Amino acid sequence: KLDLAIEQIKNMSGDASKYTINESISGQDVTQEYTDLGSRLRNLEEADKKLSELYDMAEKTEDALAVYNQKIIITEQIEVIKGQMQYYEQSAAMSAISVRLVAKETIAPVTIAGWEPKGVARDAVQSLINFGKGLVEFLIWLVILVLPIIIVIGAPIFFFVRWLIKRGKRKEAARQQALRDAMASQTPPEMKK
Repeated sequence: KLDLAIEQIKNMSGDASKYTINESISGQDVTQEYTDLGSRLRNLEEADKKLSELYDMAEKTEDALAVYNQKIIITEQIEVIKGQMQYYEQSAAMSAISVRLVAKETIAPVTIAGWEPKGVARDAVQSLINFGKGLVEFLIWLVILVLPIIIVIGAPIFFFVRWLIKRGKRKEAARQQALRDAMASQTPPEMKK
């Protein structure tokens, strides 16, 4: 039925070979899966029947509970398989065909008095790519070459400058202390009390 429907759609446009540019058909054959599900369903229903017989024959409560728990698991599996089979049946009955029509004129590139926007866009994209490549190359050079040089030269300079600043602060503190001591020694005895 699918092939017939596709042929009818193609015939609506007149000469299909003249207007058909692209055609794509996709689907999923679930016959094998459906058959496997049917076999599993029959086996599980048979196991369920045997578990029912065992349940009826159980004399101890523990035995009855064990059989009952197994029966619950089997029943759940049966319901899942029935749901899958029902889904496959409904999916097969409700197949969809999607048609996208595009006029050949819209596929041709736009040209305005010898100027093609497509070419400009392509050049802009290429320039963007080249810029990105240049930026990445710059960062690689920076990390591999320049950064180690800065670390090798900059680290000693940083520590030397830091040492000079601390030394200057110590000298200034010593000078301030000496000035305070000198001022204290020159203070008249009346003010010291």
